Amino acid sequence: MDKVGLLFVGAALFINGLMLLGKVDQKSAIVFNLFIGSIKVMTPFDLIFTSTGDSWMIFNASGIFLFGLTYLYVYVGISNLKNFNSSVVLG
Repeated sequence: MDKVGLLFVGAALFINGLMLLGKVDQKSAIVFNLFIGSIKVMTPFDLIFTSTGDSWMIFNASGIFLFGLTYLYVYVGISNLKNFNSSVVLG
C-alpha cells in the first residue's frame, strides 16, 4: 500500500508543477491536492488503530501524517482555496 501512496504523492507533485507552469487550472490542482491530502491523513489513523500498540508502526505512520497535512494546507490545498499567503510558511 505504501507504493500506491507514493504514486499519489508523485502525481500531486506533477500536477503542482504543471500548475506553476500555467498548464493546469489552479482550482483543479486544489481539488486534487485536497483529495491526496485527505487520503494521506485518513490512512495513518487506520494504521494506528490496527497496529495493536506497536510503537514502530505508530512512528512510521507519523511521516504519512506529515505528507497529508502538507498537501492539505501548505502546497495547494487550503492555502490557495482561502487565498492565504503561504510564503510565511515556506520561508
